[in-house]
Amino acid sequence: MQDRKIDISDDLEFDDTQQLQLPWSIKRLVLWLVLYLIISVGSGAPFGFLMAHFNHVNEWGLTVQDIVIIGQIYLNLFFILAFLAFLIWQCKKVDLSLRQIWGSYAPQVQYIIFALTYGVLMSLLWNWKVVNFDNIPAKYPDAIFYGYVIVTGLFGPLIEELYFRGMLYRTLCKRYVERNAILISAVIFAAYHFQYWLEITNLLFAFLFGVVAAFLVRRTNSLTASFLFHSIANLVHVVVFQYREFFLL
Repeated sequence: MQDRKIDISDDLEFDDTQQLQLPWSIKRLVLWLVLYLIISVGSGAPFGFLMAHFNHVNEWGLTVQDIVIIGQIYLNLFFILAFLAFLIWQCKKVDLSLRQIWGSYAPQVQYIIFALTYGVLMSLLWNWKVVNFDNIPAKYPDAIFYGYVIVTGLFGPLIEELYFRGMLYRTLCKRYVERNAILISAVIFAAYHFQYWLEITNLLFAFLFGVVAAFLVRRTNSLTASFLFHSIANLVHVVVFQYREFFLL
C-alpha cells in the first residue's frame, strides 16, 4: 500500500473535532510500534550481557549489573533516535513535518502549570505506591543516572508523545469519538510498557498517564503540555531513585 500525498499548508488543518488530519491507518501505526519493540527489546538484552562479558568490570568500579544497565540504556537511546528518524521520514513521504504533528499553537498557561504539577504529584504517588526500594542499590553510578535523565527524561517522552499522542491518538480520533479515542490510546500506551504487565497497579498508573496526556493534547492542540507532563514525571522518578535516602527520611 502506497502512502498518499496530502496537501497541507504551514498552518494546521483541523476537522470539526479540531484534530490534525493524518493519512496513516491505525493498523500501520500499531505495526510500526510492534516492529520497534521487537527490534529494540530483542537487541537490548544481548547487547547488555555482551558488555558485561567483555569489559573489565572492576577497572571501572562497576558491577556486572551496572554495565548491563548502561548497555541497555544507551542502546535504547540509539533505537529511540532511529525511530525518530523513521517517523520524520514517514512524515516527509506525505508532506508533513514534525512541527505540524507537534502543533503550532502554544498551549494555555494553565495547562502548562497543570502538566508540571500533576506530573510531579503522579510520579511521587507512583514511587510511594508501587516501587520497592529494598532491592535497589543506594545510588546509581553517574553513567546510569545521566543516561536515565537523557533517555527517560528527554528523548523517551519526546518520541512517545510524537507517536502516541501526535500520531496514534489523532488517527484514532478519525474513527472513534473523543472519549473512546483517549481510552484506546491509553490502553495501547499501557500495553507498550510491557514491563508493567505483572503488576496491576503499574498498569493502572500507565493507563491513567495515557489518559491525562491525551486530554492535554485534546485541550491544547499541541504536544507541549503532554511532553512537559511526561518529561517531569519521568525526571522526578529518576531523581527519587538517585536520592531516595533523602525522600525516605
